[in-house]
Amino acid sequence: MLDVHATAQISPWADIADSVRGSRIVVVDEEYLRPQRVLILPWNLREELTRQLGCVRAWGGRFVPAVPRLEVL
Repeated sequence: MLDVHATAQISPWADIADSVRGSRIVVVDEEYLRPQRVLILPWNLREELTRQLGCVRAWGGRFVPAVPRLEVL
């Protein structure tokens, strides 16, 4: 089971909302997150996101791409 407590908006063109529409998942500034796992849904951005968010590995975080199959990197 995957518990999602918060998400970050990293697109400079999008507004940060209070929560993800239709859920109780809070949207916060990415500077405040130190996740154990980063779920990557857009499969075509997997390499770019792991490169941009390379600092996640510095505190022991891992990436979890969901497509084409769920795996922990």
